[in-house]
Amino acid sequence: MRLITHTDFDGVACAVLISEVEEVDEVVFLDPATIQQKKIPITSNDIISDLPFHPKCGIWLDHHASSRQKEGVKFEGAWEPKKSAARVVYDYYDSEYLQKYSEFVDWADKIDSGEITPDEAINPKGWRLLSETLESSAPKKEDDEYMRRVSSWITKGEKVET
Repeated sequence: MRLITHTDFDGVACAVLISEVEEVDEVVFLDPATIQQKKIPITSNDIISDLPFHPKCGIWLDHHASSRQKEGVKFEGAWEPKKSAARVVYDYYDSEYLQKYSEFVDWADKIDSGEITPDEAINPKGWRLLSETLESSAPKKEDDEYMRRVSSWITKGEKVET
C-alpha cells in the first residue's frame, strides 16, 4: 500500500505508526491542498493520514474538524477530534506493536495541538526540536526524502533525547 500523509511532525508520526502495522511500500508527504485540489490520483490501495478525506482511498485517518465527513459517508479508518492524527492512528490500530511509541504520540499530541510551554518554544529539544526541522508546506523532493529518513530512524529505534 501507499501511505499519503502530511508534511509535518504529525504526518511523520503517522508514517511511523502506520508502517509498523500495515504493509507500506511507499510513503508520500503532501500538503492538504494537493489532496483537496485532486492533484494526485488516489486509489483503494492508498492510506491517507493527517490530510483531507478522499472517497477513493482504502483507509483514512484524521483529526481535523474541517475534514469531518457528513453522517452516512462510509469509509474504512477513523476520524476523531483528537489532539493529533497520530493519536487517531494509535487508538485505531490499538496494537501492542505501537506501545513503544506511547511517549512519541504524546509529543505529537502536544506539538500538533499547540500545547507546548513557553520554555519548549524558546528552548526546543528532543521531539520538539525535531518537529522544527520538518516542513509543513508543500515539500521539495529533498524534504520528502528527509522526512522518509526521519521516519526510518524513529522506526529503527534511534532515540531522540527528550
